[in-house]
Amino acid sequence: VGTSEEAMMAAIKNEIDSLKDMAFARKRISFDYDDTLTTPKGQDMARRYLAAGDEIFIITARTQSNGGPVYEMATKLGIKKENVYFTAGKHKYMLVNRLRISKHIDNNAEELELIRENTEAEAWKI
Repeated sequence: VGTSEEAMMAAIKNEIDSLKDMAFARKRISFDYDDTLTTPKGQDMARRYLAAGDEIFIITARTQSNGGPVYEMATKLGIKKENVYFTAGKHKYMLVNRLRISKHIDNNAEELELIRENTEAEAWKI
């Protein structure tokens, strides 16, 4: 009789532990590059999110062929190269959705509005 109660208590503890893990899961936060991560405020925000353990992405409307400075900034800030995405002028909301971004930071009002309308992500103007 005692063993089934112990098993039930162990199952409850495991469930609580998994809920705690989900509650403290890292956020996925993306930044625009031009006029966002190129600003001191944008760089400071990215550093703070990185220090908090969040996973940071760069989503830029640039083409990859114009990506040299974007990769340099990613390296400077400690953002993984594989977390840098280029839309080549296309809207960013589809990528924000696909990458399961929880917050996108940008300077472009139209991009932010499309993200608000088409994704679950928060959209913050810098």
